[in-house]
Amino acid sequence: MTKLSKNKRNLCTLLIFVLCFLAGLYLTYHIIKFSEKARRSLLYDIAQAQAGLIERRLSRSILATHFLANAVTLHGGSIPEFDHQAHQLIETLGGISNLQLAPAGIISSIYPLVGNEKAIGHNILKHDAHRKEAWQAINENRTVLAGPFELSQGGLAVIARRPVMIKDVTGEHFWGFVSALIFLEDLVSVTDLPVLESKGYRFSLHRSSNAGHGESFYNSAGWSTGLNSEQQVEHNIQIPGGLWHLVVCKEYLFVPSYLAGVVLTFLMAGLASLILYRILNQPELLQQQLRESCAKLDRLTSYDILTGLANRKLFQQALLRLSEDSQQNAALLYMDLSGFKRINDSFGRKAGDQVLIEVSQRLRNAVRADDMVARLETDEFGVLLKNIKSIQEGRRVAESFQLAIRQSYLLEQHEVQISVCIGITMLPGDCQDLDSECWLQNAGLALYAAKQQGKDGISFFDPDIQASVMQALQLEQDLRYAIDEDQFTLFFQPQVELKQQQIIGYEALIRWQHPDKGLQSPLDFIPVAEESGLIVPIGYWVFEQACQMIKYRDEQGYEPRFVAVNLSPVQFKDPQLTSRIREILNRIEINPALLEIEVTESSLIQDVEQAVEVLSCMRHLGLTISIDDFGTGYSSLAQLKHLPVDTLKIDRSFIIGLASNPDDQMIVEAVVVMAHKLGLKVVAEGVENEEQLAVLVSCSCDIGQGYLFGRPGPEAMHAVNL
Repeated sequence: MTKLSKNKRNLCTLLIFVLCFLAGLYLTYHIIKFSEKARRSLLYDIAQAQAGLIERRLSRSILATHFLANAVTLHGGSIPEFDHQAHQLIETLGGISNLQLAPAGIISSIYPLVGNEKAIGHNILKHDAHRKEAWQAINENRTVLAGPFELSQGGLAVIARRPVMIKDVTGEHFWGFVSALIFLEDLVSVTDLPVLESKGYRFSLHRSSNAGHGESFYNSAGWSTGLNSEQQVEHNIQIPGGLWHLVVCKEYLFVPSYLAGVVLTFLMAGLASLILYRILNQPELLQQQLRESCAKLDRLTSYDILTGLANRKLFQQALLRLSEDSQQNAALLYMDLSGFKRINDSFGRKAGDQVLIEVSQRLRNAVRADDMVARLETDEFGVLLKNIKSIQEGRRVAESFQLAIRQSYLLEQHEVQISVCIGITMLPGDCQDLDSECWLQNAGLALYAAKQQGKDGISFFDPDIQASVMQALQLEQDLRYAIDEDQFTLFFQPQVELKQQQIIGYEALIRWQHPDKGLQSPLDFIPVAEESGLIVPIGYWVFEQACQMIKYRDEQGYEPRFVAVNLSPVQFKDPQLTSRIREILNRIEINPALLEIEVTESSLIQDVEQAVEVLSCMRHLGLTISIDDFGTGYSSLAQLKHLPVDTLKIDRSFIIGLASNPDDQMIVEAVVVMAHKLGLKVVAEGVENEEQLAVLVSCSCDIGQGYLFGRPGPEAMHAVNL
């Protein structure tokens, strides 16, 4: 009977080995396939990002030809002070080797001229190797990119040629070309390709031809045409008059992975079967191991797994023990790392964990044996210092912590630095009740005050801090009450069509009629509303009230005029945004074309793909879309062609110095010209005097808004008087 029982155990062990081995082989196969897919996805993301950088740099450099063409047209076929204007364009836009003027196709002016003298008098249409592209530019009346080609002074370059058409009494005729020479080295230098090359990536640039990709014209060191197609990806780069292809690759060796997976699977299956054999044959050993595991689990509930420091539970127990000794003087330090999120976003969570481990070690080395260090949250630490008798002593220790944490950290050959804000409460004096929760709360309030000082703030608990926090909480509570009691009202500021000097619409601006404090500006409550999420219901209230105003004006027989409503970045992310707007429009029954949605530039560039989807849904509802505060974010005019918008609203910071600052005037003029090229209207906000108005009119700006035309007022004034 014993022998039979033993045979069964052996058979069971063998069966487990076979099952584990087969399962391991299956898992290994799919893991490797997943890794290959992930690597290819990474290559695609890299190619897409770098192609976008090259395309944006080309668009920015080619923008110089648009400015010069406008100048030639404006001055009837000549450019006064060409060298001065060309110098400003090269300095402002960057990436341009030289700018050229070629009346009738014959180069007459080059800036800078030094080193380019031989090109003067060259006939582009007859003797140029790339005259085909020149004729294409004339026939299609658009900018065409010629090249790349090798320069006599060395290096590869492309040249953007824009034909200039001038109208006179006889009609429109070809004047000549304005051209911009762009070095390929300068074009590639704005990307991350040189850095990626040092990490083993290879890349190549091709230009499309009738037969396909055509020959490559720019390759990184070590590029080989014999690479496996599975190890390389390509992304298109739109250029004027053609198409480039960026190919990125990196060689990986997958064969050893399969072999290693098989060996590891074999070992794991053997280990699993061995463990099962020991379990079946030694139940006493299993029970002992179970007891040890339970003890280890109990320990894990009191200590942080990553850093090995005490966790919040154990830290509170230490505070509770301290509270039982009312004669013990101590200091509780609550610390928050400044800049840790940036490290997580830039280097990944693994690097962030490495920093947390290093910070923990530095804190351990900086305290005494009787003190306690704990990790309370992701990047928050607590330190309990015993026998601290004065605030000065507590500050000295806190400053020593800051000095230790500020020392640089080495991450992927990069030295990074972080700082720490520290809130301190003295025990037991700062809390009348000997309560650990009270101590932690006081330290947290002190930390809040320290963060207000900056990234290296140190603050001790003070009752005034608690009052400040309570004030913010009271404001949030008042806002909730204001929503329920309908304490908000809308003011309207006119928007004027500049050419005809006529009011064509209004922007709706919210105000809060506080029962005790009176009329409150948005600056007094919008930040708290956005932080608390209350901006979402407030935003829908504004939207509905604006629709009611449009319907009221229609019922009273007033001339139809649009109303613009601001959309908060927080509300823009609301998944129910489109459905809520559709419900309001259907219920109030207005012409949706009279409602304009203003979205801030920063809301759009956080996730362009998601922004395009949301804006497209709004356009489908019939709404007009405007980009508010344009010029304050990091988007470019090139991105606008991907966004379904109708209007650009230039930020007031560019309008303030418009009459006196040539740079502001040039920026506004460039934005207006490019926006009109994209079929967009332009609104200038913050117009306060006639001088600003005159400049805007000369720049062909469409619409103005500001105190010059009217201050924001309650809806009744606008409804009766307009």
